[in-house]
Amino acid sequence: MNEYLYYFPIYNDEDKNKIKKEVEGDFKNKGSKSSYKKLKLFLININKGGRKYILKLIDEEKLKTHKNKKIAHIDDYNNFSLYELRIPPQSRTGVFRVYLTFYPEKFYLNNNNVIILGAEFKTEKKAKKIEAAYNNLKSLVDNALK
Repeated sequence: MNEYLYYFPIYNDEDKNKIKKEVEGDFKNKGSKSSYKKLKLFLININKGGRKYILKLIDEEKLKTHKNKKIAHIDDYNNFSLYELRIPPQSRTGVFRVYLTFYPEKFYLNNNNVIILGAEFKTEKKAKKIEAAYNNLKSLVDNALK
């Protein structure tokens, strides 16, 4: 079975990745257990379905308002998109936010990989790690296009 989920930066030794440790370890102790289970299920499904799974979710949610979407388009950089996975979409007790992207097909045909650029457990109105995720997107794109 193919696996399509990667964490930025992509190391040969995934145990060194801070973002992966945060999502798969630190997040266990934050938010509700049911929200964490939903997040893990989404990540498993993204790993199995890759870009196609995310595009299907985006299509299913296109009639929802921005604040009610589980996956929302946040920004673009050089034809690459930054998306935000929100579990739950909104909550007073906190929301798991996972920032991700994938390579545009016009650059990498048949590439179904999804890359997590950052993550946070958001309890305040303003996201704290979205700028870092955008900077990771820029770094990823600039290195890919060299």
